[in-house]
Amino acid sequence: QVKTNFNINNIDSAFNAIEWRNTYIKKIPPKGADLNLKKNTKYDIKRCLMKADENKIKFREAESLNDFKEWYKLYLLIMRYHRVHASSFEFFKLCRDILKPAGLMQLNLAIIEKGSSYEILSGNFNFIFRDIYMSGFKAGQMNKNNLLAGDFLVYNEILLMQERGILYYDLGETPDNHKNLINYKLKWGAEPERVFHNFYGHN
Repeated sequence: QVKTNFNINNIDSAFNAIEWRNTYIKKIPPKGADLNLKKNTKYDIKRCLMKADENKIKFREAESLNDFKEWYKLYLLIMRYHRVHASSFEFFKLCRDILKPAGLMQLNLAIIEKGSSYEILSGNFNFIFRDIYMSGFKAGQMNKNNLLAGDFLVYNEILLMQERGILYYDLGETPDNHKNLINYKLKWGAEPERVFHNFYGHN
């Protein structure tokens, strides 16, 4: 299976293309340039940064295997809540062992440090390919949504992309009937782009 933003069957008849759903892509402005965000989004960012300052929330990349294990606990809770099949920890460990050293994945965390330990509020597991930063898996503490750690993470990721010269942030596919999730992605300045799922050798 190959995912594209065009019908690959027009190029190679060996594929059967199925028009799928929209993904939402934000073009990242150059370093130092304005982020091109709506007034309401700027207000949300201001609020999340105030919350971060008040609660000593920090942004950092996951490094240790324990970081991944602690994030995975939150991921399992989210999957159980939504009654969705969860990927195995072995999958995420393989991504860390193989993709991370090659610069092809990154797990970003919003944490509160507690002496020599820490608490993960939220974490975004992302993939990186050339000039595209792709949202993969998200998980956070549902009982602490008031701390706005999700917005804090996305905002810091956009700044990180600016710093690294990454051109596009793919916030991921969303079913057309998930209006709240669509609006969340649109608020960051992402634009919808249709995705095709292309299957090789199927009639």
